[in-house]
Amino acid sequence: MVVHTCVDSAIEQLSKLLALSRLTSTNMENQIKGLLLELKFVKMFFCCLETFTAADDQETMRDGSIELKRAQATLEAASSELYQAGFFASFGLDIEDWQTLVSNLLQIVKGFKPEVRNICSGVVVNHSWNSKSKLSYTNEEILEFTDSILVNLERLLSVVTGENIVPDVKKQMEALAAKLKFTRDFLDFTIKRRGRSYDELEDFLTMFHAWTKTAACLSLLYWVEVDSTDENMAHWMNAMLSARVQEIMPSTPSDVQMYLGLLKSSKISRGDALLVDDIIARFVGFLPLENLVDCVERDDIVAVRDGLIFLISFLMDAPKESQSGAARRTVFLKPIEAARRKAFLRKIEAAISKLTNLIFLRDNSFIPWFLEKILKIMIQAKKHHVRMPKSSASNCPKTDGRGFVHSLLINLEEMMKSNAANFILFAKHKVAAIHRELHSLSLMLKDIMDLQNEHKSQELNGFWAQTIDVAYRAEGVIRACSIVDRPIWYHLICLSDVLEGIKVIKTTVEKKVKREEHTSSNRSSTSSAETSVNRIPLSSRTYSFGSYEVLGFNDEADAVINLLKRGSNELSVVSIVGMPGVGKTTLARIAYNDPSVQLHFHKLAWCPVSETYRSRDLLLDIVNCITSVEDVDLYDMSDEDLTDLIRKSLLRQRYLVVIDDIWEMGAWDSIRQSLPRDRNGSRIVLTSQNHNLALQTGLAYNTHLLSPFTDEKSWKYLEEMLFHTHGCPDNLLDVAKKIARKCKGLPLAIVAILALLQKEERNLDIWGRIEENSNPGIASKGYREILERSYKHLPDHLKPCFLYFGAFQAGKAISAQKLTLLWVAEGFMRTTEMGGMESLEVLANDYLMELINRSLVDVTERSSDGGIKACRLNDLLHDFCLEKAQEDKFLHIDWSDISHGSSSRVKHYPYRLSIHSKWETFGKPKPVGQYLYSLLVSSEIRRNQSYLKSVAFQYFHSFKLLHILNLEGIYLDLSFPEVIISMVHLRYLAIQGSFTAIPSSIANLWNLRSIAVKGLQPLICLPETIWTMRNLKHVHASENAVISLDDLELEYSSMLVSNMKTFSTLALHHVADPEKVLRRLSGLQKLKCIVSLSQLCCDNENQFPALAYLENLQALTLYTLGYEGLASCSWMQNQFHTFAFPSTLKKLTVYKLGLPWRAMSIIRQLPKLEVLKLREEAFRGKRWDMTPEEEEFCNLKYLELSNLNLRQWSVAYDPFPCLEQLVVGDCYRLVEIPHCFERVTTLQMIELCRCSDRVKSSAEVILKEQRDWGNYELELLISDS
Repeated sequence: MVVHTCVDSAIEQLSKLLALSRLTSTNMENQIKGLLLELKFVKMFFCCLETFTAADDQETMRDGSIELKRAQATLEAASSELYQAGFFASFGLDIEDWQTLVSNLLQIVKGFKPEVRNICSGVVVNHSWNSKSKLSYTNEEILEFTDSILVNLERLLSVVTGENIVPDVKKQMEALAAKLKFTRDFLDFTIKRRGRSYDELEDFLTMFHAWTKTAACLSLLYWVEVDSTDENMAHWMNAMLSARVQEIMPSTPSDVQMYLGLLKSSKISRGDALLVDDIIARFVGFLPLENLVDCVERDDIVAVRDGLIFLISFLMDAPKESQSGAARRTVFLKPIEAARRKAFLRKIEAAISKLTNLIFLRDNSFIPWFLEKILKIMIQAKKHHVRMPKSSASNCPKTDGRGFVHSLLINLEEMMKSNAANFILFAKHKVAAIHRELHSLSLMLKDIMDLQNEHKSQELNGFWAQTIDVAYRAEGVIRACSIVDRPIWYHLICLSDVLEGIKVIKTTVEKKVKREEHTSSNRSSTSSAETSVNRIPLSSRTYSFGSYEVLGFNDEADAVINLLKRGSNELSVVSIVGMPGVGKTTLARIAYNDPSVQLHFHKLAWCPVSETYRSRDLLLDIVNCITSVEDVDLYDMSDEDLTDLIRKSLLRQRYLVVIDDIWEMGAWDSIRQSLPRDRNGSRIVLTSQNHNLALQTGLAYNTHLLSPFTDEKSWKYLEEMLFHTHGCPDNLLDVAKKIARKCKGLPLAIVAILALLQKEERNLDIWGRIEENSNPGIASKGYREILERSYKHLPDHLKPCFLYFGAFQAGKAISAQKLTLLWVAEGFMRTTEMGGMESLEVLANDYLMELINRSLVDVTERSSDGGIKACRLNDLLHDFCLEKAQEDKFLHIDWSDISHGSSSRVKHYPYRLSIHSKWETFGKPKPVGQYLYSLLVSSEIRRNQSYLKSVAFQYFHSFKLLHILNLEGIYLDLSFPEVIISMVHLRYLAIQGSFTAIPSSIANLWNLRSIAVKGLQPLICLPETIWTMRNLKHVHASENAVISLDDLELEYSSMLVSNMKTFSTLALHHVADPEKVLRRLSGLQKLKCIVSLSQLCCDNENQFPALAYLENLQALTLYTLGYEGLASCSWMQNQFHTFAFPSTLKKLTVYKLGLPWRAMSIIRQLPKLEVLKLREEAFRGKRWDMTPEEEEFCNLKYLELSNLNLRQWSVAYDPFPCLEQLVVGDCYRLVEIPHCFERVTTLQMIELCRCSDRVKSSAEVILKEQRDWGNYELELLISDS
């Protein structure tokens, strides 16, 4: 419906002005917004005059025609003047009389409002519904007009504070908007799915026409009176609204029957499931169930509501035939089945009809009857029409099940608070009940654990297993509610089944809790009376390399012995740390048995910490080493007596105590009181995987990191043990070296393969088969046991993080940021309460550091600020990780060990799947993927493989519950796959291909938190709907990303995307208004962006990106597409002082800007800057002079100069007081490094890459001077490659 009004031109011009980034006045933006709102209500009023032209409205609506025509002419003239002023303002010209024009137009509108009040109040008060009046406009036109009413009303409600009106008036208007919105959506739904009820639809259209008329007039009255201080008018408005709002919805049983009739006759498809959910849930929500609140329990009202939703959805989408035995049903039984089905549906209709009649009669006595009726109907529907999934206990991942329950509870809470509720509106009460009951059950189980302490019974483990199983079922059922392959009633039955399962477990556990409360005191007294029994023999707690121990450890042993015999006289710790199987215990034993060590120390004790150690055992081990007391005498001594005995024996003695294979501080706490501190050079040796234990002792310490052998050293070690001094025969040399490499540098693995080779004949074929088939690390029983112990000692929350490394290919470095984002998306982070995503990412980084400190993960690359940039597992650890992950059903690889055949009794549907092999294997027949939640493809696919053009994305239609989809390992030679948009639970998406744009429907992924897009095209366009994705925190595009500004007329405050934390690479040179984009990204912490020369070298004004708006930015990478011609650009050379960087920056990388060195004064002013990287002509000029008048880089720790044409670097003072690393690369013309670095006491590393000999010489001079001043930590790295 197109209605032209006198204010259209002004509205159009004001909308254009609002889209500009720089308005001519600071108040202009707010003025435009306020004026637009006023004019749009004026437009709505004139549309009402055109729309409501039925005979019974003519007199009322045209009474003021003379006044209206006069007002219309005045408005049109004022609007025309404003249009012309706005036209000039759009070119950046100041309009002197702008304030006058705005004020005049607002006064005209204000004077127009009394006429609006008279006409609209007359329509609302005097109009009586005429159900037989003929409609003047089409359905589409009425819907369009209704939308305009809703948009204007929403804007007005958002800006009104309610200070000048009765608060109830605003509430009534909000109720009016909600009801009008529902009836509008209901009409649209039924028109598009029109069934047999033509008469009912015509009646509903007539009613809706009348409701729209009333709603429009009420909205206009609210607009007129919103700033009024007249209380009488406000109370009149409230009374009028209360009466009229009740009419805009089913107000009688017959109205309800009309709605139900339209719903029942609607022709719906499976794709309508979510829309049907929304319509039914909102319809039931508007029924006057609140009439019963004072009479019955709130839970009963919720049960009645859910029951109604179930019955109505069953009527709308009834199953065609029974699920049980459908295939066996013969043609003779089908009529009987049809008759039974009709009778069942009539029973449902009768229940709904009776219920609605009783609701309007406010009769609450029916509720027990209705709830019982619902239960019987659901049981019958479940029996005949639902095939319930069997228990998934055999398919559930076994790793950290309690952590999963914790994560699920947080996710459900988050789901209920976020937009996810829109996907499960019909089930929100069921989901809330599942969350409440599961949370209560988990607390009960925790109480039992606290009561039982270490005496955890098999029964408790059984309870936890049941709880974890039902939690996985709950997750699957709740997530399945959002996909469109099942009707609503089906999901409600599944949800009820899960809820009932939780309650059954909870009832059993409650009885257990009561029993435990009575028996806990008896158990604790029994526990305290236990004595030390069955000490674990030393031989079963340590692993030795036998007679081969000393080989390969000579240098390492010398270093440890040196730490033991030299240094401070204070009692101190020597910590030997390294990954499992690297030889920590062996190295400690070599040092312990060394004759010089035996002579140096007066007392020596070896104290192995068993997997199930007890404090008494540790004390007894030390006593046995340093005294000659008989065991029979020790048996009667208390722990305190043993501690005292050790202390007295070691007092004034130089002693060495080795605490072997220590996992946590409890073992140290058990013996530390027995160790005197006599300042005589005594030492404690700790062997551990954990780097942090030495620090936690509180003593001074030195750490000796024991790394795996190199390939060369592994071969030398193996050759010497196999062939002694004879050397390896030439015919076996190649295969023997391959075998040595497979040991991955672990001495224990080398010993294991040595034992195997010594048993076999020295034959090339035999050794070749051993090389192909053997895994010396995992195959070794001893090494497997070591890894099992390491894994068992991991805290539960770290186990899934460790096993997740199995999802990546062995030997390849993994981005730490990518890994931690995946962990967060998987829900591995445990928090005591639901925190923000940022806190979860910090926790994920802590988890990674904990795994690194436990020597399970190797750091392969560090960032310039010392953080972890990339990491990996040792190959043998990766093998164990992969094996353990599949054993616990935590992860499946390449569809292995998944049942394919339909004859299999138990199908192992994967929860997480990682594709390591060729992508073609994914195209083979495979099981249903409805339980798959994570899919990661790490196999590499070449772009020219033709089958990728027809990649089988049809498989993905069954993967709609995925919350992680990582397809970085394959190249998709097709447009963005639409099937991904249906995966509404996705949290992490990584994809690469030939597509150049992401569809706007990506906003359907309401829970998406990270997206990574990689392609070969120069640009990739992100849709404007990305601004509405409130959970999206990380956007990474390998190419330049263009992001659009939407044309929606939304309030500016609602468009800020402060939740987005990282964005790369943002192509500001392809954005019409970079400033507006950056203002919307105000919450960014990390940004990589590109600007063009045309933006930077503008003759009219400063075009440098408005980065100062990014008040939270910590890391920035800024560059241009090229730098040719910048040297002659006068703006760049002279106007750089207009650059504005956020003062919060800690890390800045700049390249290809071609700035003059004078511009460094801008960067130097950043107070928090710690990392500065200048690359590829970031600055141009042969001289960089740093004078004392300039401020110093007070917090800079890392400075990099790379590929610059710098020749002279002159420094007349000390500008880098905190610098730790200096990197200079490809600066071929640079003469030398300034001498000021000789005085930087914090300097730890100078790295030179492809620099001149003079630069190298100056760096060596700096190194020498630093050493002379006592800085032995400084390293100089020089590379010419």
